[in-house]
Amino acid sequence: MKDIIIVGGGTSGYSAALILKTRFPLINIKVIKSDKIGIIGVGESTHHFGEFTDFVGLDRLDYFKECDATVKYGVYFKDWGSLDFLHSTNINSEIQRGQFRAFYAHCLLNDIDAKNMTDKFKWSNLICQKESNNEFHFNTFKLNIFLEKKCLERGIEIITDEITEVNIENNNIKNLNHKYSADFYLDCSGFKKVLISKLGAKWISYQDYLPCNEAIAFQTPDTDEYNSYTLSQAMKCGWMWRIPVWGRWGNGYVFDNTLIDADQAKQEVETYLGHEIQIAKNIKFEAGALDQFWIGNCCAIGLASSFVEPLESSAIAATHMQTFLLLNYLINYNEENQMAYNEKTKAMMENVRDFIIMHYITDKEGVFWKKAKHLPRPSSLQFNLNMWKNRLPIRSDFGDYKVYFEMNWIPLLIAKGLIDKNKVIKEYKLMGEELIKNVKKEIVLNQPKNLIKHKYFLNCIRSNLFKIKEDKELNYTIYSDQNIVLNNDLYIKSCMDAKERFNYYFKDLDETWNYRKYNIFSLTSGCPYFYKLQNNITDIVRNFLKTKDPLWMQAWLNYNETNKFEDWHNHEESTCHGYVSIQPGLSKTIFENYEINNEIGQIYIGPSLNKHKVEYTGDFAHPRITVGFDVFTNLDFLDMKEKYRNNINLGMISI
Repeated sequence: MKDIIIVGGGTSGYSAALILKTRFPLINIKVIKSDKIGIIGVGESTHHFGEFTDFVGLDRLDYFKECDATVKYGVYFKDWGSLDFLHSTNINSEIQRGQFRAFYAHCLLNDIDAKNMTDKFKWSNLICQKESNNEFHFNTFKLNIFLEKKCLERGIEIITDEITEVNIENNNIKNLNHKYSADFYLDCSGFKKVLISKLGAKWISYQDYLPCNEAIAFQTPDTDEYNSYTLSQAMKCGWMWRIPVWGRWGNGYVFDNTLIDADQAKQEVETYLGHEIQIAKNIKFEAGALDQFWIGNCCAIGLASSFVEPLESSAIAATHMQTFLLLNYLINYNEENQMAYNEKTKAMMENVRDFIIMHYITDKEGVFWKKAKHLPRPSSLQFNLNMWKNRLPIRSDFGDYKVYFEMNWIPLLIAKGLIDKNKVIKEYKLMGEELIKNVKKEIVLNQPKNLIKHKYFLNCIRSNLFKIKEDKELNYTIYSDQNIVLNNDLYIKSCMDAKERFNYYFKDLDETWNYRKYNIFSLTSGCPYFYKLQNNITDIVRNFLKTKDPLWMQAWLNYNETNKFEDWHNHEESTCHGYVSIQPGLSKTIFENYEINNEIGQIYIGPSLNKHKVEYTGDFAHPRITVGFDVFTNLDFLDMKEKYRNNINLGMISI
């Protein structure tokens, strides 16, 4: 195997090219894209994207910077029945004994419903940085440009041409347009199925099981804050998705066109949103999959191989899973390898199909919803529902190379009341009181820390140091430092190390009120993170004071337990005062004329005479860590020299 040609330059084609090139760098890979075949651009939400990212070695931060990505923690199903819920893997969902997902049994035992078993911060547009970003909302078009760039960087050749001839010989592709030939071909041409259709693949419809067959897609303007989930809003004849990407929202209404048409769908959306929309795309589809995904020397990937409505972001996930599976069979393949691949991919697509069907098992009223609920169910789904009625699903129920595993199914089964909770609780209790206590302990230890607002987090990534607020009347400014936000654990660790050094030299003295004895930037010498922070503070100070004259700064560490707070005070000896929020917890700084809700990475600067105090707005289980700083001019020093005489301030450094 020396050469592979991929037809199709969308997310599917470029993703497959990167996966193949990563695994087989010595194979020549070409992507042939057509300018006449556009990107569907409906699915701007992902599932399993972290696995692809790690495998091909991409930087998650680049998604936010170059693809207008936002964080996705799950799918929020609103008005789908009597209980709204968020399909999301909880921080605690990894707590298990063997394959038994003990966290969910704990929830059932303690009457925690499907909505409240979700991490609370995910409902509040908050981001937990310790929970790795594995799923995203993308601007599809910018993602396509980004993936194309990465392909070129990896030595993948990209050709712009339209494939008009597929020449077949002995049920194998001989060449394309009489000029492109390879040992193997991937059909990533989307709904057109440019290659695989010529080899006799047939479409197996899922339409008997699924109610929707048409969608309209549209954009809506930017908002002040973003959800950290995809919204799936139940409508009269289907459902509407709402996905935040940087600068706008991507939306769509997926519906049953035997009940309404596109114009009626548009009108319903406009009534719901309260304003007019412009339909960008109108897509008619038939859910289903090919009877054979791999024929001869050609394999269909992505939309060329299957399509199910985008309720759970399965399209890109299936593309990646198909390609990962192909890696194991491709080299030195024979007929048996093809058969094995086709069987596993069929099972993969049925896993997606069945998972989507289960969403329509609901008590929601309405013509569409009753119709959807009473559609036939595949025997595979009914078998599993019968099996899981009395126990939680386990990983072994699924095998390998599936899109949705037990972590996905369990929250939905609980939300829909399809599991006998008493039988799960019985199994849980038989594991013993000691295990149940340990599960409770793990849940407490896993509570998220250092939560920040979604859009604030994105701003930090997209700009190294950006201005959040400037009040010219009250003369103060707030910035955000992305280095602190993105490397928060390292900044906290550096502060802890600095506190240890301070305690070594000054024993039982308080690091806040002994600021004249040291400088935090001297105490953190050798730490590149505090070096960057000092440079940023210098830039902020000089921009605030608008001077190039000599300046000095004393800076100190505030390391306060939750029962310790700072009462009213000011910094009258200096020209200006500021502070940096490293781990502010749930706190606010109250000035006489304004208040600041402290967030990780915020840098405040304002007049030194402004009296202020710190209050806590809620409980948190870790110290409040900030860095305070005062800035002095030559005139300030003349005043202090008269006041303090020989009492030297060791905390000063020049900036």
